[in-house]
Amino acid sequence: MRFTPTPAQVELLAELQTAKMPRAVIAARLGVDEAIFKAWMARLGAGRRYVEPVPSHADFLRKYFPEIHHREQAD
Repeated sequence: MRFTPTPAQVELLAELQTAKMPRAVIAARLGVDEAIFKAWMARLGAGRRYVEPVPSHADFLRKYFPEIHHREQAD
């Protein structure tokens, strides 16, 4: 069974995690099995280490000043 929290559950989850409540208490308050909640948290953990790549200078210019890039291509 997958856990998909409602907006109210997400707010409650944020409050309980801010209060540093144990995982078992959080799962009980959300009304889900602790194993299901643990698996859901593990799926979230996969995205925590993602870092947005820094664009190169050329990519930045192409994105924010397309008319300059277009002009250089025409020359």
